[in-house]
Parts: sequence; C-alpha cells; structure tokens
Amino acid sequence: MKAKLTGVLVSLVLFATVVALVGAAQAGPDLVVNSIIPNCGGYLFANESNVIQAVIANTGDATAGASHASFVLSDGYSEKVDVPELAASATTTLSITDPTIRPAGTAVGITVTADCDDEVTEDNETNNDFSVVKTVMNNGYKGKRYTGGSDIATWQTFALQGNLLYSTGNSQYLSGSSTAWNSYTVDWNESDLPVPAAASIRAARLYVIFTWDKV
Repeated sequence: MKAKLTGVLVSLVLFATVVALVGAAQAGPDLVVNSIIPNCGGYLFANESNVIQAVIANTGDATAGASHASFVLSDGYSEKVDVPELAASATTTLSITDPTIRPAGTAVGITVTADCDDEVTEDNETNNDFSVVKTVMNNGYKGKRYTGGSDIATWQTFALQGNLLYSTGNSQYLSGSSTAWNSYTVDWNESDLPVPAAASIRAARLYVIFTWDKV
C-alpha cells in the first residue's frame, strides 16, 4: 500500500512540474502593429512629403526588449526605426517622414513590421506585419502648388480712405462630403449693401471663399 501511494505522489509531482514548465514557456512578449496612420486624418497627400505613424503594442505577458520596426512603402521608400523596451500591454507610437513626391490618385501600400530584425523571442512570430493601402489625395488646405496648379496671384491692391461695405447675402457653409453639389445660388438685395445717397459705386467684386477640400 505504501509503495502504491508513493508512486501516485511521484506521478502527481511530475505532472505538476510539467504543467508549470509549459505555463512558464508561454509567458513571453508578443509585438504587433496596432495601426498605421498617415498625416492628419489618415491621408497621404500629393506633391509633398508625408508623416506616417504606427502604433506598436506588446500583447504578450512579459517585457519585450528594445528592438526595431520597419516601414516599407510599395513605391520604393523604406525606413527602420528604434523601438524601446515595452512592458506587457504597453504601446509606443513610431513616426517617419516619407520624402517621396507623388501625384494625386496614386495607390500606395504601407507595411510596418514589428521586430523586423528578430531581436525579440516572442510567443507568436507570425503576427508582426500590418499593411494598409492609401490613395494619394490633394491637400485642399494648401495652395494650388500642392494640387497640380498655380498659386493665387495678387490682382490689385488699394489704399482705402473710408469704409469698406460688404455683405455675405444669404450664403452659408455648404459641405460636399455628405451631399454632392455642382452649383450654388446666393442672393443679395439693396438692403444688404446700402450705398449712401451722395456716393457712387466705383467697383463691385464677388469673392468666393473656400475651405478644406479632398480631391
């Protein structure tokens, strides 16, 4: 009876040891790329360099030592950056400036690879890559030199003596992001621009103001 009990105890100890060893082997770091975000709003802009950010996360249960990550763009540019030590569940944001000048309409693939030099022993070595494809847009916040045209030129300047009379009529901000439109009518009447009785009109101008435009 004693021999049988001893055998059972030895088996239990061995089983517990194996379970403990397996559990310890699984508690490692795991580096992944959570997101890739170009510029403000996630767009690649035409005719200028672009800042591209990526968020690297350690989804494992142990600290990941310092490593490197690579940014590779499908039209040729690539760059490797340092990744600091990351505790379990920690993240870090990396950034590069891509100097490539592109025309609007170009589709560009961006791939970021965490631990690109295999410096960290991870629980999962197959989930380090993350890719997106972005279409290059004209940056509507900038002048026409960034959208394939010419800059706005100064047409005329004035030395004003007196007051400037202006009216926006019944105009209002009209966005094309939700409802497309090709024409827009604005009305003015005499009360919008009251000209003094003794004054005469020398010139009248219509100024069209625009804001952000994604083309």
